Amino acid sequence: MMQYIEVAKGNVKNRNHIMELSALPILIENARVNGNELYYSVWNYDEDILKHFENYKSIRSYRGRVSLPFIIFDIDKGKGTDDFVLERTQQFCNRLDSDWDVRPEELKIYYSGRGYHLYMPNYFKFEPSENIIQEVKNTIKEHFMEVDLAVYAASSLIRAEYSLNAKTKRFKIPLSVYELYNSSAAEIMLLAESNNIRSVPIRETADRDFSGQIVKATVEREALTHRDEPTRVVTCMQTLFNKGATVSARHDEMHRLISAWRRQGLAKAAVMALCKQWCTTLSDYEIERQVNYFFEHSYKYGCNDWVMMKYCDSKCIHYVNKDYTNKVSNVNDIESMMVEHARGMDSKKYIDIDKILKLPMPYRVYEGELVVIWGDTKIGKSMLIQNIMVKSTELKWLYMSLENGIILDSRRLLQIAHNFTKEQVITRLGIGETGMFTKLSHIQMSETSVTVDGLRKVMVETEVDAVVVDTVDQLGTNAQDYTTITEKLAVSLRNLSRDLKKIIILVHHISKRAAEDSEGNRKEMTIHSGKGSSALEQKADKIISIEGNQNTKTRIIRSLGARDESPFIVSGHFDVDTFRLRPMDEIF
Repeated sequence: MMQYIEVAKGNVKNRNHIMELSALPILIENARVNGNELYYSVWNYDEDILKHFENYKSIRSYRGRVSLPFIIFDIDKGKGTDDFVLERTQQFCNRLDSDWDVRPEELKIYYSGRGYHLYMPNYFKFEPSENIIQEVKNTIKEHFMEVDLAVYAASSLIRAEYSLNAKTKRFKIPLSVYELYNSSAAEIMLLAESNNIRSVPIRETADRDFSGQIVKATVEREALTHRDEPTRVVTCMQTLFNKGATVSARHDEMHRLISAWRRQGLAKAAVMALCKQWCTTLSDYEIERQVNYFFEHSYKYGCNDWVMMKYCDSKCIHYVNKDYTNKVSNVNDIESMMVEHARGMDSKKYIDIDKILKLPMPYRVYEGELVVIWGDTKIGKSMLIQNIMVKSTELKWLYMSLENGIILDSRRLLQIAHNFTKEQVITRLGIGETGMFTKLSHIQMSETSVTVDGLRKVMVETEVDAVVVDTVDQLGTNAQDYTTITEKLAVSLRNLSRDLKKIIILVHHISKRAAEDSEGNRKEMTIHSGKGSSALEQKADKIISIEGNQNTKTRIIRSLGARDESPFIVSGHFDVDTFRLRPMDEIF
């Protein structure tokens, strides 16, 4: 049976990626080569996890069968010294040997960058089941109180071998038994400053059976935490409730739950009780305040709301017509929307274009906006947005590299980030230099063409703030001609950016007629220069052009249209060697 794991790449918060277990060695090697963080789930899952993710998009509420390939003992440093945690680890290994007849040579031993991880074969013979998590917790707590039990939470992740510990700037490395017992803490930490492949003796195997020492789970208690599968009525809110509160979005999500429950006729006291059950990280006072406020103001959210869209499910009765929505907004509804919008302005994410291009006036791209960047062939459209991406590290980006592909575009991103030439990047990667991709940790990439619905799914699953589609015509549609393609995509992508409250940036071509006049002379671009349907410029919130001559390094970046910003025009210098776009005041 196929086995699956959950993976978090680049950051422990970037989780909810389900992978086949067989892909883990490749992920580990990629993280090692690039000097990145990588985590994977302590538990292994069967194919039921795929069905679960279709509904919940998170591991949190999963109550299906899991298995445990290794017993992991996490000896955490806590507030102790490095010497102290090493001594604790040595003493724990000694106790395994004396009390359980498990020799240190049977363990996989790792320094985690801070503490130590010891992997013991599943000598307890834990069987895959729905109750194994509680059984493992009970058993470890009963027999090994000195280790950290947090590693056995239902959604726990463990740092991968050779991956970076961002807090200590050291790597998780394997150790031999000799190194564990004969090295000082300082010597081990020095070894962990490099993540080069280390040769350690092959772990011995033994035939042991500790199954008689398992402390069984209390099945009845576990059953109380199980939540029913969502029904077909407002399925999104049932899924959200089952998922539980997310600290970073708990207020926004709770507002939608309160609104939905109120519309279904639940009494205020019942809504308060449900909110307290759903969110345990807010005080009772704060929850009661939120419920009272929403009952007084009658806020309503519909199918096109950005939170509800994240959990939209095709089995919901409102899915096809998207009719769980107020068709008409009265002044109270409008006031509510404006108040919420104004209160959230400080926390909204945006791209500071004026700082990147050194404009004399503010020019920002906010969440929920659709932006089009266009220009003539080979003039630097991709270069412009790639420079913006590299410098906008406060946002999580998804770059759909549909025209050039990941290899070419990731190399250019590295050139921009490090001010390297093409040859310098290739040479450094060729000799195995690590850490180069650290400056791109806020960027994810894909070269797979998807439909707009497919893009929606990817955006929700990756939880990115901004998406670049390079180029827009590479997205999948059933249309044949370019005009129809851009017309269909314009409406769909505009709705997508608003629904999910994400920035979507489209790299787009211009028509030959817009590039040259009848005599072959270069023309200045206008808001109507885009190739295909005019629907794209009509639906876009902002249109930015890049112009110039391929034989020179000067580029003109111009705002051709914006709903709520002043126009701008600025010159830049395109360094073809490093792929950097530099404002002119950096050149002269």
